[in-house]
Amino acid sequence: MSAYHATGRTRALLALRKKAFQHSHKAKSLWVMAEMLYHRSRNEPQLVLVVFAYHFHMIGVPRRTVLKILRLISKRRARLSQRTSLPKHMLNRQYDISEKLWPTPYHTALVWEALVWSTPESDHERMYKYLLTIADSSASQKPISPPDSKFAPSLLQLPKRTVDAAHFSPFIKLHAKRGRPERAAAVLRDMVSFGLSPGVVQWSIVARGFAEHGNPAVAVSIIERLEEDGGSHVRAGASGDHADRAPSILDIGLYTNVLRGFVLARNLEHAQDIERRIRQKFEYVGGKLRATDDALRLLRNLERQMAS
Repeated sequence: MSAYHATGRTRALLALRKKAFQHSHKAKSLWVMAEMLYHRSRNEPQLVLVVFAYHFHMIGVPRRTVLKILRLISKRRARLSQRTSLPKHMLNRQYDISEKLWPTPYHTALVWEALVWSTPESDHERMYKYLLTIADSSASQKPISPPDSKFAPSLLQLPKRTVDAAHFSPFIKLHAKRGRPERAAAVLRDMVSFGLSPGVVQWSIVARGFAEHGNPAVAVSIIERLEEDGGSHVRAGASGDHADRAPSILDIGLYTNVLRGFVLARNLEHAQDIERRIRQKFEYVGGKLRATDDALRLLRNLERQMAS
């Protein structure tokens, strides 16, 4: 999809999309997922939301927030008179659909991520509370609005497992990047309260947050605890249906992320300790993984700076 978009042509994509939409609901769902991931890879969170809203019912997401962003996009386009602010293929009549689809947790997780990165931080606490409400409603199978509320429930009855671990990742990452690792860890506790076990992605983000902005001993203790558990805590999401969404918790990416955090914090001793773990545990030699090589290169630079 990325390669074909780069040519400036859209006919083949529309033809493939039409074929998928004539095949089955699963094929439709997978195609739309590909479109959302394409815009995510290009750092276009608002277009992720546009694609989702165009194809899916607003289930498992903060409907009002999504619609507010879409209205702002529409006003901006009207003001600038730039129809090209949307991808060309989305303006083609062949892009129309006859009926909306029901989203999967894979789709709604991308929406929550896009919302976090396209809304002001002042909105994030409210959004997070709404995510907790959805998670509770899904787990308990209760309506989101209480029976005595004057407002109708904002969502239909949510199916079990509407929310998985991936929905919490953007909030964890946000707190970790902003130097609030303790709040990132608090999100993990909220996940566990809903029966969701943090996976490799969530543990990696929190450990990196403590390595770069918090108590380095906590980052090391997270790794040591996971090493002791031997990966038994790896179940990304709430059920076996989504357990395959995360690799082993002892994946080298976890160590690489923590290593980078220690280097950026200029914590040479702990960074060298993580390098030793990488070399010993994974028998790592340079040239295998670009991300790990980049982190090790940063460590070598730090060593030279500290020695001079």
